[in-house]
Amino acid sequence: MKPYDPTIESALDAVRVRFRGELLEPDDPSYDEQRKLFNACHDQRPALIARCAGTADVVAAVRYATSNGLEIAVKSQGRHMAGFASADGGVVIDLAPMRSVKVDPKEQTAWVQTGANGADLEAATLVHGLGAVVGAATSTGVGGVVLHGGIGWMSPKLGWGVDTILEAEVVTADGSVLRAAPDENPDLFWALRGEAANFGVVTWIKMKLHPIGPMLAGGLIYDGAEAGEILRFLREFNLSASGDFTLMLDFLPAPAEDWIPEHLHGKLVLSVTVVHVGDDLERGRKDVQPLLDAFPPAVGELGERELLEFMLSMDADYPAVRQWYDEEQVGELTDEVIDTVVGQARLLAERGLTGYLIMYSYRGALADVPDDPGCFPRGRRGAWSIGTAAFWEDASGDEAHASWSDETIEAVRRTGATTGIVYGNVQQVPDVERHRKAHGDEAWARLRAVKKQYDPENVFHRNHNIPPA
Repeated sequence: MKPYDPTIESALDAVRVRFRGELLEPDDPSYDEQRKLFNACHDQRPALIARCAGTADVVAAVRYATSNGLEIAVKSQGRHMAGFASADGGVVIDLAPMRSVKVDPKEQTAWVQTGANGADLEAATLVHGLGAVVGAATSTGVGGVVLHGGIGWMSPKLGWGVDTILEAEVVTADGSVLRAAPDENPDLFWALRGEAANFGVVTWIKMKLHPIGPMLAGGLIYDGAEAGEILRFLREFNLSASGDFTLMLDFLPAPAEDWIPEHLHGKLVLSVTVVHVGDDLERGRKDVQPLLDAFPPAVGELGERELLEFMLSMDADYPAVRQWYDEEQVGELTDEVIDTVVGQARLLAERGLTGYLIMYSYRGALADVPDDPGCFPRGRRGAWSIGTAAFWEDASGDEAHASWSDETIEAVRRTGATTGIVYGNVQQVPDVERHRKAHGDEAWARLRAVKKQYDPENVFHRNHNIPPA
């Protein structure tokens, strides 16, 4: 942390006069609570937390930090596992108080402040019979997940969250407030949709919505011994089933809880989350019946669910403890990939670790390229994401959980099926070369040029960083 500088304190007093939110320093009673991040591995102590009430506060915080040489970290809900949302001795621009959602039911769009979370957004849209893409659970922040990808239960209808962005308001490194849209600052608009954290603080986004009624949804739990056969079945099901389905697969050691059959306690199980967002629930039941017939689950069922209620039920699956994530994507779910995934998943139970090995497929709108795509690198149709998500409470478990994740990702790479595309929202360790390869040389050069135009000094670098050209 920088030594005390009275000129900085005087500059901060000038900011306080017109700051509508809260400015928290280390001696404030709420400082320790507000500096916490979702991943407890990170324990930074910023010099200032600027809890912004609106765009003007964001401008003031950016100008204060840059004029005093202080590092900037931007926080929506603080969920990114890499700890980007804080900085020792820096200024945290905390957008969490900025949670307004303004829905236009006729246009089927919403203007959303980027501190809003999934619950804020879906609660506001569902009263109009509309839904948005904002992650699987409710606690992820719009400013983080949607601007950098965003996969959710509405993805079969809308694709990636980033593809639903129609325009944005952004505060750039010099404190300017710009509109980014197809007809204004189009290069910036392209870059924001996938790499927003590199170019400024996005304060508002306009999002596309889609009508939604009750969903067919639920979780099916299987004995891990069946996992290989189930994955081979789902490989074909993924190609033939309706585009209205989302399949999310989680390998995990079964908890010793009453709802899990006792003979599975502590053993590897496969949880298959099925969500159908089509207009015809009976068609959804019919489409999924072959899976249920071929592989009756040990526990679990599908039923009619409401989107927000279902998302809230997922929150407990992602605790705010120590975490380690990573991901690779494979172009095809080959037999070798399946055997590798099942083998690595078994190690979770064998080593007494906690967490998930997560898989989902690129199907339906998730694999479609929109007419005016942003820079987000997307998986191709038929590809699968294979990710690790380890959760534990005590620092003594750091090495064991991180090592399992690293071993798993390396084992997937050795299959030769990986595409080189990675999803930055679940990439714990920043890696510029890996990031460049995911985008490809042409898009990377364009991103660096846009970075040079809007942030030549790399003020916004606490992210998967793009060096200015």
